[in-house]
Amino acid sequence: MTKPLANRIALVTGASRGIGYATAVALAKRGAHVVAVARTQGGLEELDDEIRKDGGSATLVPLSLTDTDGIARLGAALHERGGKLDILVGNAGVPGPSSPLGHVELKQWTDAFAVNVTANFQLIRCMEPLLKQSDAGRAVFITSGAASKANAYLGPYAASKAALETLVRVWANETASLPLRVMENAGQAASLAFGLPFSNYTGVLIGATTIPVWNRNAAELPIHFGASGLSAAVGLLEMMGHRRSRALQMLGLGAAIFECWEGWRIESRQQPGLDPLKRGTSGWMVRAGGALSGPLPAALRALSMIRGNERSRALRRWAGISAVAGSLITRIAWVHAGHVSARDWREPLEISDPLCTGKGASRGRDPHQ
Repeated sequence: MTKPLANRIALVTGASRGIGYATAVALAKRGAHVVAVARTQGGLEELDDEIRKDGGSATLVPLSLTDTDGIARLGAALHERGGKLDILVGNAGVPGPSSPLGHVELKQWTDAFAVNVTANFQLIRCMEPLLKQSDAGRAVFITSGAASKANAYLGPYAASKAALETLVRVWANETASLPLRVMENAGQAASLAFGLPFSNYTGVLIGATTIPVWNRNAAELPIHFGASGLSAAVGLLEMMGHRRSRALQMLGLGAAIFECWEGWRIESRQQPGLDPLKRGTSGWMVRAGGALSGPLPAALRALSMIRGNERSRALRRWAGISAVAGSLITRIAWVHAGHVSARDWREPLEISDPLCTGKGASRGRDPHQ
């Protein structure tokens, strides 16, 4: 079977673990020769074993990205070996200290910028000539919602990621007339590799920064899953016998009404990227989960308000069962939709063919959060 990235060379930084590791494995499975860069030799060797297990190939480069001369030597070596680079994934980064700005040491600040900004600047300088030699070069950089949220106590990380985003946008504009496409959206980048959920919000099974269909619903998903979870929690309490509480009744009804609105909103939005939520197996699962957690429990709770005590409690019990089942099916459906959304490697790279030679190139999208 022909692999879509056969004869392509991909450079991935921070490849020994996490997103970088999985991205390297995914690219290798699709036929690319992966140049894996990381500080730890042991992690790179584990990556190499995983890649070779599926018949892929990799070149291991144990290198700290604070070694700017080392990055230059790597660029020269790639030029001598293949004369081009098809894919650059700038994934390596450091979180920096979690502390008030007034307590951050200057070295901690410069260390964060050295890896998150300066190293990527050096990658651009040294890899751009190689990417230009590719007929369809792609450069992707992993950013973060922290760049725009400006969360307290994350100053070095947030500021360095904001600087990276601006740096990459500038480069994207500079290369707009070339068959080289530059991106800085983490959702675009990581969905290249993953059909698996990543936890982006505490206690919520979503991966809004890594899966296209989740990325497009990043603002609503925590609320959606929260309402669904609330409805299920109320249902569980009522199934345990707490069917006289008016407060639980109002909470359950409110959550069910919200789920009705959320279902209507998904159905009414006409965006191709949302197709996994409306078509195929995942679409039917989303609809089934939505009906069980929205219209059905809402109707049962409304009826329970006008029935006698015994009948009312029975209706509330069935509303609870429906909400619990709907909440479970909804979560499974969204995970399945994520798999469908991330299945094609072309979507996050915004190309219709891996060997395209289109003359135009677009700048990276705005930050995903």
